[in-house]
Amino acid sequence: MLWSLRKHKISTDFGLAAPTFEVHRFKYEHEKACADVFVSLALTDELYEWEGEGDQKLGFRHDRKFTLQGAPWYLEHEEGNHVQKILKEKLERYRSLWGETREAFGVLFTARDHDTFDLILSLFRELSLPSMYCVALHSEFVIDPLNTEIASRSAKDLLSNHAYNQPASESANHAQ
Repeated sequence: MLWSLRKHKISTDFGLAAPTFEVHRFKYEHEKACADVFVSLALTDELYEWEGEGDQKLGFRHDRKFTLQGAPWYLEHEEGNHVQKILKEKLERYRSLWGETREAFGVLFTARDHDTFDLILSLFRELSLPSMYCVALHSEFVIDPLNTEIASRSAKDLLSNHAYNQPASESANHAQ
């Protein structure tokens, strides 16, 4: 299907109508950023699975979920429009998910700018989150996702090297 944000002859010829609502700039940029991550990861030939946004009605909404090199990851893209409280709540939901499932997964935040990157990293430290919580600058990540430096609370690594199987002491931090 062809989709457009505004009325266009091509979409009219196909019998399609433009949305009847206005798409907020942040939502558009956010969805575009998630698509950029998908394309970048797909080009690595290491992406095994990609899921759309989670369902809040089921109690948990993530931006995207993907499997890379056999490991499940949740993607959160931040445009810099969320305050610290909202980001903290988001991190707590991931911590709760781990407590419920006890299944290993990574959480990758891509940040639009350095200030957002620094805020997310400071929350990882404040909440003593294990290294399975990572953040990268979006602009760098989409250029070379496997070789872009990602930061966790205590270390920097490459996504291609990152193993989030945690020692028992780090896993315990998850459930706190």
